[in-house]
Amino acid sequence: MRLTRLKVVNYARLQDLDVEVRKHLVIVGANDVGKTSLLRILHFTLGATLGQLYQSLSRADLRDQEQPLTVEAVLADFSDIERALFHREIDIEAGSGAVSLTVRLDVQPNEDDLEAVVIHRVLTGTADRRAPTRQQLEAFGWRYLPATRGTSGAQLGGPNSALQLMLDSLDMGAENAVGP
Repeated sequence: MRLTRLKVVNYARLQDLDVEVRKHLVIVGANDVGKTSLLRILHFTLGATLGQLYQSLSRADLRDQEQPLTVEAVLADFSDIERALFHREIDIEAGSGAVSLTVRLDVQPNEDDLEAVVIHRVLTGTADRRAPTRQQLEAFGWRYLPATRGTSGAQLGGPNSALQLMLDSLDMGAENAVGP
């Protein structure tokens, strides 16, 4: 599964954007232009638990604090295992037969509390709009490591580290084959 489109509206740290991702997405730019903010909002959409969302997002993340922050991440190119895991949420376009999955994150200002927000993250499949399960979040394969001085070596080493998971996900093809 891979990201094919990302749309962000009303995020205080970025201008609104709607980006089509072809084969790769490369993020470059000077300091303070939003590279980390883009990765952070992707993390909230594809990797964070609901508890982490409520711990990390606030009304300050809304550029216009009367309007919701909305993120849509569209995914495609599913393996058979992923198709089975998202069988109720994958959309098939009638005309082209294109297959996709949309993850939508909505952060709404709470009308009863001027400091609080209400957060919904749903898979917008054809059957219904449901929050992703823990297993589905894990299937997205998203791992965010903030570039801080506090990042420990333990996050980078070991069998379940982010680095090892990334290396394991690489398809080495014939180069990985052992002997004749």
